[in-house]
Amino acid sequence: MKIDPAEVELSAIRAQGPGGQNVNKVSNAVHLRFDIPASSLPEFYKERLLALRDSRITGDGVLIIKAQQYRTQEQNRADALERLTELILSAMLAGIGIALIQALMPALIKSRFADNVALCMGLYVTSIMGGAAIAASFAPLVMMQAGSWRVGLAIWAGLALLALVFGWTQRANLPPATPRVTKKESFFGNSRAWLLALFFGLGTASYTCVLAWLAPYYVEKGWSEQNAGLLLGFLTAMEVISGLVVPAIANRRRDRRGVLMALLGLIIAGFCGLILSPQHLSLLWPCLLGLGIGGLFPMSLIVSLDHLDNPQRAGGLTAFVQGIGYLIAGLSPLMAGMIRDQLGSFEWAWWSLTAVMVVMLLMVFVQNIPIWANTNKISC
Repeated sequence: MKIDPAEVELSAIRAQGPGGQNVNKVSNAVHLRFDIPASSLPEFYKERLLALRDSRITGDGVLIIKAQQYRTQEQNRADALERLTELILSAMLAGIGIALIQALMPALIKSRFADNVALCMGLYVTSIMGGAAIAASFAPLVMMQAGSWRVGLAIWAGLALLALVFGWTQRANLPPATPRVTKKESFFGNSRAWLLALFFGLGTASYTCVLAWLAPYYVEKGWSEQNAGLLLGFLTAMEVISGLVVPAIANRRRDRRGVLMALLGLIIAGFCGLILSPQHLSLLWPCLLGLGIGGLFPMSLIVSLDHLDNPQRAGGLTAFVQGIGYLIAGLSPLMAGMIRDQLGSFEWAWWSLTAVMVVMLLMVFVQNIPIWANTNKISC
């Protein structure tokens, strides 16, 4: 992995606190700024970095690192660049692990909880969203107590080790291996699989855009960064609630189309409220968006699992859907930012996402694309 030096902004500042006899006398500390969305990093790297919710990453996606550990500016400069590289690499490795888990868990749920797939997927996805929100809230405190961001980050690895030990102890409770599928048609040649991936990608695009740009949007409207951040936290809470409730409701229905249409309607209403009346009923619009997005994310995966009875093939389909879908979703914040820069307002980005939701609503509603009922299957 290489970082273009032209994309890294380094400036000398005066150090504060311990650091030697030159502190507060000369500018030996280094301030590093790295614009993640505008960088030439692959989209996978950008998505993982922005998803960290690190306190050093601003609402606009700019990573700020202050290095003042050493007495000389050259040493602090090297330290800042090293920390930047370490952060990107750690985000990449963590992203690979998360991608593997997200590809394998749907197949495990399908095999162990075949009669309650929707309910269990809702619990799983909500745990992801809720866990991310809790970790983001406590990460700065953990880092401060640990005295180092490296130690603070390593502490969270303890949870992964705990999950590994728990999974290892559950090996005896795994269901018998399902017979291997003799015919393994590639999903790349299946039009329905592509349509499911497109549906998932467009739906997740609304989540990534709102996560990246809701707070900056309200800051532009005159809100403080703290209040804008609290608004984003409120939206996340609504996502968690919806992620629990909606799959439980869908678990009682064979046809998921009604649930999907209701969720898309909530998202459309939320975007329209952001555009037309952002300062009035300002809690209502994030509430509608959170309820819609929080339910749509697990439902998109549930619909994919509905299409295959064999857990192995169902897991392969969800892995394909997520792989293609995240590529689409990863580009959406960048495209929204470009629309904002070109047209001078976030409203046009919200209008674009509203149009995308309308297209998704038509995909569900039009009867000549009847792939959303779980009576329709992809052949194994």
